[in-house]
Amino acid sequence: MITALSLPPLIPQVQGLVRSAKLAEERRLQLELANQELATLYEQLKQMDQVKTQFFANVSHELRTPLTLILGPTERLLREDAAQPFRHSLESIDRNAHTLLKYVNDLLDISKLEANRMGLRWVQFDLAQLLRLGASQFSPLAEERQINFVVETPSSLLAQGDVEKLQRVFLNLLSNAFKFVPVGGEVRCTLQLLEAGSSTNWVDEAARQVKITVQDNGPGVLPELRQIIFERYQQGDRQSSQPSGGTGLGLAIAKEFVELHQGTIAVEDAPGGGASFIVILPLFTNGTSSTSTSSNGKSARYADAAVEVEIDQAIARQTLATLEVGNSQATLETSPAALSEDATRPLVLVVEDNLDMRRFICETLQTEYRVTAAHNGQAGLEQAIALRPDLILTDLMMPQMSGDQLVKALRTYPELNNTPVILLSAKADDDLRTDLLRHGAQDYLIKPFSIDELRARVSNQVAVKQFRDVLEHELTTRNQDTITLTESIANRQQELQAALVALRQSEARFRQVAESNMIGIMFWNLNGYITEANQTFLQITGYTEADLRAGEVNWRNMTPPEFYALDESAIADLLTSGGFTPYEKEYVRKNGSRVPILIGGAFLEESRQYGVSFLLDITERKQAESALKQAHNELELRVEQRTAELSNAKAALVREQEFLNAVLDNVNAGIVACDSDGVLTLFNRATREFHGLPERALPPEQWTEAYNLFLPDGQTPLSKEQIPLFRALQGEYVHNQEMMILPKQGSARMVLASGQRSPTHRARNWEPLWSCTTLQSANRLKPRFAPSTLNWNSE
Repeated sequence: MITALSLPPLIPQVQGLVRSAKLAEERRLQLELANQELATLYEQLKQMDQVKTQFFANVSHELRTPLTLILGPTERLLREDAAQPFRHSLESIDRNAHTLLKYVNDLLDISKLEANRMGLRWVQFDLAQLLRLGASQFSPLAEERQINFVVETPSSLLAQGDVEKLQRVFLNLLSNAFKFVPVGGEVRCTLQLLEAGSSTNWVDEAARQVKITVQDNGPGVLPELRQIIFERYQQGDRQSSQPSGGTGLGLAIAKEFVELHQGTIAVEDAPGGGASFIVILPLFTNGTSSTSTSSNGKSARYADAAVEVEIDQAIARQTLATLEVGNSQATLETSPAALSEDATRPLVLVVEDNLDMRRFICETLQTEYRVTAAHNGQAGLEQAIALRPDLILTDLMMPQMSGDQLVKALRTYPELNNTPVILLSAKADDDLRTDLLRHGAQDYLIKPFSIDELRARVSNQVAVKQFRDVLEHELTTRNQDTITLTESIANRQQELQAALVALRQSEARFRQVAESNMIGIMFWNLNGYITEANQTFLQITGYTEADLRAGEVNWRNMTPPEFYALDESAIADLLTSGGFTPYEKEYVRKNGSRVPILIGGAFLEESRQYGVSFLLDITERKQAESALKQAHNELELRVEQRTAELSNAKAALVREQEFLNAVLDNVNAGIVACDSDGVLTLFNRATREFHGLPERALPPEQWTEAYNLFLPDGQTPLSKEQIPLFRALQGEYVHNQEMMILPKQGSARMVLASGQRSPTHRARNWEPLWSCTTLQSANRLKPRFAPSTLNWNSE
């Protein structure tokens, strides 16, 4: 009875336990299923990894055979005297083939490491000698680039390890240092013995570890990249925004080889700036693996003597080849004189960081064009601004400034906005190509490419650029002789036909180029129908693509009657020479309005039924000409009105002057005026009679040649300060001053003189007036005095 009463409250708990048990069982089954799926996926991933490793191994082996057949004959030809004319090309082939062979060997090593099939051949050897021999391979390169290359090692240091793989480690580290050190920089390589937990000691035979340091004073490695650079297929790029070449395997392989020797490798900042790579290796291992045997099959630790160290010249040659090919600092010298020769040839700027590729492109194009080169994007931009080339051919992946960055920078300069750009890249990426064409590039060429394809694409872009330049020149110099323009178009007819054929074969690429221009382009037939046109043409004429597809756009119907004669003349030129001189006309838009244009064109094919025309909307120029003509007419009208006003004023002034002269000459009193220097500039008839003055202006030093002035006593000459005219010149008002005038020709007269400054004086040019009235005749006084010469300059 008690049990029955206690069971009901426990029923919900029991049910909860049952549900929990079921849920736990379901989760256990789901977990087991998930584990099985993970196990299956893991097995599939292992199989895919094995397939990938096997694929790399197979491809690497297959590539070695053709590379051997390239390197062998090339080396044999280089040893023969008959190869001298082609030595430059053969050296380029040999250098790049060695580079490719290194990349193949790196891929093969990676596949072995991933498959755990990389064994070590343990021997006892002189580690110091191995490091010195490896460093000696870089001495010519250091001398060429003026790099201070320092190697510090003990005279001898016995160690155990795989000589070939440690040689690979040292060569990779030195190659990495020389790759980033600037010209005139420093690379330092040191070998030190380390005591257990203490400082360095080169002569401590009990030391059990060795430290190899390779440092340079280049850009260094950012802290966040110091682990990434030792991973496979990764590049730290030494604080550069763009890759500097290579596969990203060199440091990864070096790390794997060091770890196989139970050592460590790391990178840190160098004391003087730059990067410092540090390798720590044990001199002797505590045991040997199954592959750790010497050449005689015995444990390398117990070898009786050290083996003779030799450098694998093939490996060293491959490593140095990557530096020679990737030497972005080397430039292709182009003298100003070479650029100025035959200035009518188009100028092509080649921007490429790979020296061999840069030289190959330049040599390919220099037979038809003037060619200059730059080793990176920044240098290319500077040359483009200075030289204004007709075309720029640039690599996509470059240090300092990439090809796409160069295109964007070029388009910020108005004078380079229309310069065509062809991009070179090993990436066959349709999305990237479309994006570059949309943002200012004109063409995109995938490496490897043929010489004929390169020449054809360059020729097409140069022809379009020159034709556009001709049209723009005609627009700005419409009054110049058009015969020169006609000859230029005729001379470029063959290039234009080749360009248009090539553009038709690449319709998608052509549309990207056409839509990026400010010129309207239309394709037509002699019946007048326009078969294709770009957006600029449709915007000018007001038609749509639907109208174009429906065949409703006809250039004959769009032409007003007054321009029929010009069109017929252009068609006659087309049939005669294949092209016609650009001329001005009007088109009737779809809405009935008119638009003035400048149009030029040519036939596309030998059938002479289809052609292409380029047209510019010159509405703004016409409006400007009309406004200028109206302003000119208004200016001429104003000039005529002003001229008439001035003529009337001049006539009135002449009449007033004649009246004044008549009045002055009929006044009995003498009137004279002078300027601020005392030069007599005005005197009437009475004054000439009083003074005996000639009819011309008279300076003060010549007054005494005509007359002398005396006090009323007739004996004392007047000083300069007493002369009424000079007193008036100083601003005084002179009234009825008595004085005697004795002319050279005539009789003496006693006069009353008055003078004052003219109220119409200007600045310092005073015009004092002096009037004289005869008081009495002085003839009877003449015997009383002897005239003397006056000196007006005395104070």
